[in-house]
Amino acid sequence: LAGYVSVAAITGGISLFFAKVTGNLFFPLLSEARGDMAHFAERSRHTGAIALLLMSATVFPLALLGAPVVMLLFGPEYQVPALLATFLAIQAAAMMLRSWCATISLSLGGTGDILNASLLRIIGLGGAIYALSSGEGIVWVAVCMSAGDAAATFFALFQVSRRAPAVAPTALLLGVSFVLLSLLVIGLALLFDPTDNWLFAIIGAVAAALPGLIAALVLSRELRDRIKMLPARLPGLLHRKG
Repeated sequence: LAGYVSVAAITGGISLFFAKVTGNLFFPLLSEARGDMAHFAERSRHTGAIALLLMSATVFPLALLGAPVVMLLFGPEYQVPALLATFLAIQAAAMMLRSWCATISLSLGGTGDILNASLLRIIGLGGAIYALSSGEGIVWVAVCMSAGDAAATFFALFQVSRRAPAVAPTALLLGVSFVLLSLLVIGLALLFDPTDNWLFAIIGAVAAALPGLIAALVLSRELRDRIKMLPARLPGLLHRKG
């Protein structure tokens, strides 16, 4: 249980932080464009690419690095199964993706969408209670909780696509990316135990991050342009802070 809480604190803390930050940044951008669906779809694609970039750069690598990081921070007595970190990272990624959906729904006045999607998380809670009562291990609790969050996220993507059909292609791509990245990290965690070798864990984390990073850059030209501009703007930003 202590190991579960430790991993959840890391993955959940990161996902909650980015969900709040991106929500505050995305909402005015999307609200401003809601009168023009073509413009709204473009901004949805750009913000969706950012959400995918952040997911791929943070929580999906933690699907492989989470277990060894917890041991490093809290000591060897906090050794947890690799799959526990994997499924809690998937749950965190689902939350970040659902935050993007919630921002789109809010910008279009669909406040009820958020509650409707969140209700599906009860499935995960019910499954976790059943797993515990059946004597299953803590990994199955994480599996059930991540399944509940994933179901809520898929429903949120469906609601976004129905409310704004112009956003449907981006929602579909993000949903497919989430599924493929989740399967990738589960497969890697089953192939080797990240706690056995830091080198394998780091290589696995890079392998988990790269596909999503590439997909995010392909999805949004504006994101690519902004990243290209960073080297030129960085000295000025550092000088200003100094």
